Amino acid sequence: MPKTKLGKDEQDILDTFERGEWKPVANRRQEIARHVAYARNTLAKDGMSSATRHPCKKVCTPSMTKE
Repeated sequence: MPKTKLGKDEQDILDTFERGEWKPVANRRQEIARHVAYARNTLAKDGMSSATRHPCKKVCTPSMTKE
């Protein structure tokens, strides 16, 4: 299997992970919910919703609405 070439930042993250510098949080669900709220607030601040209705009546994410 060919090895993927990583950028400097990606390699730094991988190195710290492999050295065991990453620790799990005790309240994982609360942390995920907190960061989901951050993302939603950022989208709202930028005038975007997390889902946009298309004329075809399907619900699409912002990345799906680009033509």
